[in-house]
Amino acid sequence: MDSDVASYASTLLAEAREEVGRADSKVSILLAAAGVAGSVLAGASVAEGASLTHLPLWAEILGALGLGSYVLGTSALGLALLPRTRHHSAPDKLYYFGHVATYRTPETLALALERAAECSEHRTIDQLWHVSRIIVRKYQLLRAGMVLLAIGLLLFATVALASGPVA
Repeated sequence: MDSDVASYASTLLAEAREEVGRADSKVSILLAAAGVAGSVLAGASVAEGASLTHLPLWAEILGALGLGSYVLGTSALGLALLPRTRHHSAPDKLYYFGHVATYRTPETLALALERAAECSEHRTIDQLWHVSRIIVRKYQLLRAGMVLLAIGLLLFATVALASGPVA
């Protein structure tokens, strides 16, 4: 591979790895906030003995939809943080730690490393491709989680405002 291409691929890979960290930070903050919001809502419900059963049918439906949306939103955020440990390229290429872990002894690993070192520039390209796909997936899940959480909280707020105080 041309040295300019290899250098550019290495730069893009470094930037992509930084982006993974930024995406994970965003997801972690939103997941923590969703946990706090859920705790506050659950605590308020328990403290006041709240129940959806005293509400009109439309409010019960909105409340159930809000809860479902909230659960799906937090699930999407959790999936965005889920560690990825599989890699679909051939393990004999030794492109990442999962490939290394498949070898039973250090001696067989050493032999594989000698063979793999001959085409190390392909490793950078492979990692850049996989890391970039991971980033796209994380941001898709982050967006979905944000939208679902917002919908859930909006529905909860609508039910709370419309239902008034519990008698």
